[in-house]
Amino acid sequence: MTTVDKDAFREILREKILTYYNKGVFSAASVSLCFRNSGNNQKNRITVEYNGDNKNFSDGTRTIFDLASLTKPLVTLLCLLHLIDKGTVKWSDRVKNVFQRGCSESLSRVSIEMLVSHSSGLPAHRDYWKGLSEVTPKRRKEWLLGEILRETVEHHSCGSVEYSDLGYLLLGFIVETVTGQSLDTYWSTTIARTMGLEDELFFTGTDRHTDKIYAPTGPCGTTRQQLAGRVHDDNCRLLGGVCGHAGLFGTSAAVLRLTEELLALYSGKETVLPISRKIFRRACERVGPADWSRGFQLPTPGKSSSGRYFSPESFGHLGFTGTSFWIDPVRQLIVVLLTNRVIKGEDRSAIQRMRPDLYDCVVKYLNGMKGKRGAIGEGGGDSDR
Repeated sequence: MTTVDKDAFREILREKILTYYNKGVFSAASVSLCFRNSGNNQKNRITVEYNGDNKNFSDGTRTIFDLASLTKPLVTLLCLLHLIDKGTVKWSDRVKNVFQRGCSESLSRVSIEMLVSHSSGLPAHRDYWKGLSEVTPKRRKEWLLGEILRETVEHHSCGSVEYSDLGYLLLGFIVETVTGQSLDTYWSTTIARTMGLEDELFFTGTDRHTDKIYAPTGPCGTTRQQLAGRVHDDNCRLLGGVCGHAGLFGTSAAVLRLTEELLALYSGKETVLPISRKIFRRACERVGPADWSRGFQLPTPGKSSSGRYFSPESFGHLGFTGTSFWIDPVRQLIVVLLTNRVIKGEDRSAIQRMRPDLYDCVVKYLNGMKGKRGAIGEGGGDSDR
């Protein structure tokens, strides 16, 4: 029976993290992963965290990271899947079914399925924060919703992808409208609390959990104040820190815990998530020719951020602040990488090199430890897909 030497594995991860820290990619990083031993199929978890301020490695997670767009699949998508399962909304529901007034004719025909798969035709980003700063806080959500609903889209068909923050902003408003609750409240009640993660995965909003250690993400673009425990995304920050596209904070271990439930759900195993396997598997299916499902990024052959070895059935997501996770249901492998790369500037090239390098490092080490029988690269998992 082959088992992984966790101490040796941690040392390899430490070396990889330190290499990129020394290249100036981030000031803090945390890696958490889950895998199974060959032979006894025992689940293993490993975490390595580095704080550049005190030049210290730890094997636990204390640092809270701004998860940025990981909010999309971990919060907004899961809330929608729960609502679809309950029959409250349907994949085919149009924007006009939720918002009867103030919606442009072209956007009114866009469905929830198009929004979650980034095929609505909505643009990637708008600098709404400029207008939001001139609106009183109580009216900001109403103002922003009106701005999005007036957008004219040139195409709206599943499979024609333009990655869009606006689409997930709108999905967040849809969750709030049909539930009558704020997005963070509904998500915390239905998802986070069921797993006991409300103190490790949360929206800061007005309650900044000041006893936590936050990875800073750099100065605010307008006030120049250092952002630590306040969301980096300008639009989200002006809305109080809770949005459908950004705002979630958490540790790498907490993200791992939640993604373990997603893997269990995908694989037909017992899970505490209030979502059916059928609905979740549909969310993981490729939509059209693009490398997207209904909520997750899929591996792009030859240039995936997951590297060279994750199976085609894998799914994951990236975040602007330097965050990511990838789940391989064939290999029963999950890797979470959280950094604060934006503190070093807006250049993404360094983190784009680090992500596949780290994911490749993990798979190659596990392949070497497991050997040919049950090697992670051999597709030895228990997925039925």
